[in-house]
Amino acid sequence: EQVETPPPDEAAPEKAGKEISDAELLVELQGTIRSDKARLAELKADLKKQEKAFEGTNQYLKKAKKRLEKKREELQALDAETPAARRDALKAEIKTLEKDLALLKERTDLIYQSVKTTKEQIETLTEKIGKNSQAVARLSGKETQPKKAPTPPKATGTAPAGIPAVPLGAVPGMPSASPEKQEPFVEEGVSLETPEQIEARKQAEKKEEEAREAANAIVEYVDRKAVLQEQIALAKQSLKTAKQSLKNLEGLLATRDKLMDEKIAAGAGKAELGKLQKEIKYLQGEIKKLHTEIDQRNDHLGDLYDQLERIREEQIHIMREAERKRAEAGKARKRSLWLESPLYPKNIARWFVTRAPRMLAILVATFLILLVVRFVLKKVSKAIIMSGFGDTEQREKRATTLGSTLTSAATGIILIAGLLLAFEEAGVDIKAVLGGAAVLGLAVAFGAQNLMRDYFNGFMILMEGQFELNDIITIGDITGRVERMSMRMTLLRDLEGRAHFVPNGQIKQVTNFTHAWSQALFSISVSYRENVDEVMQVLMDVAGEFCRDPEFGPYTTGEPQMLGVDDLGDAAFRVKFFIRTKAGKMPPVRREMLRRIKNKFDERGIRIAMPHRVILQGGDTFERSQES
Repeated sequence: EQVETPPPDEAAPEKAGKEISDAELLVELQGTIRSDKARLAELKADLKKQEKAFEGTNQYLKKAKKRLEKKREELQALDAETPAARRDALKAEIKTLEKDLALLKERTDLIYQSVKTTKEQIETLTEKIGKNSQAVARLSGKETQPKKAPTPPKATGTAPAGIPAVPLGAVPGMPSASPEKQEPFVEEGVSLETPEQIEARKQAEKKEEEAREAANAIVEYVDRKAVLQEQIALAKQSLKTAKQSLKNLEGLLATRDKLMDEKIAAGAGKAELGKLQKEIKYLQGEIKKLHTEIDQRNDHLGDLYDQLERIREEQIHIMREAERKRAEAGKARKRSLWLESPLYPKNIARWFVTRAPRMLAILVATFLILLVVRFVLKKVSKAIIMSGFGDTEQREKRATTLGSTLTSAATGIILIAGLLLAFEEAGVDIKAVLGGAAVLGLAVAFGAQNLMRDYFNGFMILMEGQFELNDIITIGDITGRVERMSMRMTLLRDLEGRAHFVPNGQIKQVTNFTHAWSQALFSISVSYRENVDEVMQVLMDVAGEFCRDPEFGPYTTGEPQMLGVDDLGDAAFRVKFFIRTKAGKMPPVRREMLRRIKNKFDERGIRIAMPHRVILQGGDTFERSQES
């Protein structure tokens, strides 16, 4: 019995004694393909023989079954008078036929398994030849499949394994790589890419394609190794089946030899012995063929193990080649990126020559537009407001407020537009910036509805002139002077110096104490002992002198108006009158008038009513209920 060639130590690390060159590998693969094709032809021929043997064994099995059934029927047909020797001989023959039938069934199963294994070997060997042919085509530079055009990595894509992922088009003004062939873009006669950059980029793309091919070679190596290992497993299975078939045939031969001895001892005829002799010679021939076949399969299995060892030697060559290609691709890509980098000295100089002047022109134009817009907005604000209500001073205040607010908004818009244009001129892709800003603006619009309401309400307040800077107003329970106002909020400063920031969207009602004009209202309480007409005349005299005063007279508008006696209280009567003043002048007018009224009453002896309390004790009687 032949000894199967032991496999290499598959558990040991895969390493080879020496590295092989591409030429050696090419010659090795071509020789393997030739031997595999020859082996494929042998397997196809063996398959035909095995299929034919399977059909013959199957027919022989059917005949054996019929002979066994016939002998069993003969045994059942014997009667009680049949000699015991005849019965025992028939039983022994039936037992021999049953053993022979079992061996034939095993033989049939083994041939079927051999047919199945041979078909799998043919498929595996065909696949192996195809993969080795691809490897030969790659090594010889002749692709068996259409080669795809190299696709350079996108600006945000990834590079092949082992090559750092870097964006193309990272340099302002440099077009990002595209699979489609494009003509160099020229702007104002200046090429955006220098010949040196184009050459470096193409060299990087070439090196990356080589690195991808080297990576594909690793995958190809793994596939070829897997196919070879599958072929070894099938060869082992085929060898095992052949050994089992040998054992089966030897069993059949032993039964035929025993049967021959029994027939000779029983004095069988020449015809029967001649037939049995032919079967013995056939089995001896098949056994001899199986010995030869087993020797051949052992040799073939050894060849496969040798191929496995050699294909493992390819690993060092393939891995080192792939590593070298990846390193070269990475180096070429770094060089290309450095040539395209904004820090590259030539790019800096070219940027200053081609882009810096235009950026400076944009910034200067933005500054001039700001000056013009500020001037125009102030004029437009005055033209809109000066035709409205109120005196000249009030209209000027409203125009100043509206003009400053519109100027601030326009300044922000113009500055943003100018900066975007400058960035675009510098080479920054503002489309992505604007796209992100649009999405962000949409999100802010949903989440900042109150902010939009503040701006809208502030615009309406400015347009309607509800209040201006330095007006004294009341919003809710807050009273103060308008110190600052914008489209979004209003700043009030109260008499204690506290600043109140009120969002315009929360302003539902405004009380303006200085809108267009003001009015100082006086309510003077006088003792009942004084003459009403005299008091009213004194008050009007003081008010008339005040309106004619060169210092405070300009604060007033028109003549004072006497309203008369407004109330007869428990201890005094109250006289009311008012003086109309200009907007914002009511507080000083009121304070000065009260001072003059007090001095005049003291001069004329008119007593101002004061609250008093009368306490009665014991038997005192209340004689007079009022004292001033």
